Amino acid sequence: MLKSIVFETGVRARGQLELQKFQDGKRITYKEAVLAKCYDCCEGYVDGRVDCGCPSCPLYHFMPYTVEPYGTKRRENIEIEITEEEIEKARNLSWPKMVLEFGIQKASKILEKLES
Repeated sequence: MLKSIVFETGVRARGQLELQKFQDGKRITYKEAVLAKCYDCCEGYVDGRVDCGCPSCPLYHFMPYTVEPYGTKRRENIEIEITEEEIEKARNLSWPKMVLEFGIQKASKILEKLES
């Protein structure tokens, strides 16, 4: 089975081995599946092992680096400030480079601004 680019470029973090195990066709548990999916969704944590900031995701409270573990109140809105300089800088960057430069949360917000 082909390895994802996320696995090969990501940092060593929770979910990396679980993702590799899944990609090798081995059985994984529910917990391992959550860790692997978070690792994959956060693009291998290339912007650091931090909270993904996606409280609308059903796995958010179970992700390994969340600041709001299961049982805490869900955040409704996350305010991420974006400057005009960051938007201009992002215009010439590909998505992976944007994530490396700004982090996945800010890169997503910048992309929304660029597309509108």
